[in-house]
Amino acid sequence: ETGSKPTNANDYLSELSGLIISQTRNANKDNTKKDIYFKDIFKGEYISKLLEIPEALEELKKHMPEGYQSKEDIIDVINSRALNPNLKALDMSLPAHLNFVLASLNLTPQEGEVNDAMEYIVDALEKKYTKEENN
Repeated sequence: ETGSKPTNANDYLSELSGLIISQTRNANKDNTKKDIYFKDIFKGEYISKLLEIPEALEELKKHMPEGYQSKEDIIDVINSRALNPNLKALDMSLPAHLNFVLASLNLTPQEGEVNDAMEYIVDALEKKYTKEENN
């Protein structure tokens, strides 16, 4: 860890996307590129850092059931074994539904083939928030 905390969601997104992509790429001993999966992103350590940003916590709370909206509740869901099959199903459907996901995130639909849908989404989100931050 660098010792400095991101000051806003845009800083955090950039840091998180870099961390996720570099860790998944470096997971192989031969340092070849490895696909990124939802299970790589939905880890307690990443979500814990995300929950340090008040805006992110408030956004995540909106998607949690009534009475289960604390930081601890969110971490419990992320760490639950029941989440893994759902994440795997999302991973499998993502390439076929990439443009729907992009539209849902207010991102421009892609044209042509994408090798790694998750990396494409992470990169597109990072570009979007970097652009918004600079405006």
